[in-house]
Amino acid sequence: MEKQKSTQAPVPTAEPHADDPSSRRRAALYVVLPDDPAAATAVVHEREAFRRAQGYVPAGTYKEKADAPGRPVLRRLLGRARTNAFDVVIVLALDDLGDTRPCALSVAVALADLGVAVVSADGMQLDLSARGLRWVAGEGERHSTRVRRGLRDKRARNERFGQVPLGYELAADGLHLQSNLREQQMIALCNRLASEGMKRNPIARALHDQGFRSRAGTMVTARQVGRILGRGRQAGEP
Repeated sequence: MEKQKSTQAPVPTAEPHADDPSSRRRAALYVVLPDDPAAATAVVHEREAFRRAQGYVPAGTYKEKADAPGRPVLRRLLGRARTNAFDVVIVLALDDLGDTRPCALSVAVALADLGVAVVSADGMQLDLSARGLRWVAGEGERHSTRVRRGLRDKRARNERFGQVPLGYELAADGLHLQSNLREQQMIALCNRLASEGMKRNPIARALHDQGFRSRAGTMVTARQVGRILGRGRQAGEP
């Protein structure tokens, strides 16, 4: 008996639409973290959820501390973009890409020139082919260059720039820095207690018991202790 051929149409398989901008595209997250750890975790989870909802393929998460000088993580992201590591960079807002809007725009243009699109979770979109925007981006880069040159010159002249670091104070001329003996003593005690194996919270209490206070006149916190110890490691101290 001859088998009857099935007249049922084959079930179509789902294929990414060619016009879908997110199909098969690799997306990296660039997240500027708030100071609060819980808020920072929530921000990362929100960006990851946005990436999943848009259908992008995960291609790394780049987490930048809000107060990180020089934005080292952003520089690393740009380096990875030159190696074709991803097709898209997702940010919460375009402002996350720079300290000023012209600087942020210059980063977006640099990424576009590498074939990497910037997707802002707040829905902001820019036509980066527009000559006016590229002119502003170029001015932002020139401004950044002038600022870096000015800071380098100030550093060479031992003049103050930015926030006065812990352990120093502004001299009477308003330009140069000089050691702050009390803060230097606090830093030395902090490093000594850490070298003896004491944790951050007990160190903070010990500093309080010795009469040391923050610049705001409050008790030194465990987080501030961590920053002090971090500065010591960067400077090569034990």
